[in-house]
Amino acid sequence: MIYPYYCKPCDNTFEVIKAVAQIDAPETCTSCGSVSTDRRIGLPRLGVVEVEPQFNPAFGKVIRNKSHLRSELSRLRDQGKEMVEIGDECPNKLHRKFASERKEKRAKRWSEPVEKQLQEVMHGR
Repeated sequence: MIYPYYCKPCDNTFEVIKAVAQIDAPETCTSCGSVSTDRRIGLPRLGVVEVEPQFNPAFGKVIRNKSHLRSELSRLRDQGKEMVEIGDECPNKLHRKFASERKEKRAKRWSEPVEKQLQEVMHGR
């Protein structure tokens, strides 16, 4: 979760990503290093809204923002490769998607030998 903090000595506002179990752990200011920080009241966020430009090893290049990430995923999909962006999808939706893909692959794998056998029988081999 992402929690907002405020530093009294330097008037800095910053955010910290940490587990809910560590919510009461003290935080150090990112600007002055002071431990006199207060967690701000507000709704914690589950993810970062904006993506800052950063090198993504999966693509081998710097990804500038969410739009750039989506276009790179689309480009790979057009090449017959598929990558899934983790974090934006509901886990149950991902599980259903991959379960249905596995089911389709399994059905195809089992149906191919039967078709071959039928062709062999039909052609008298």
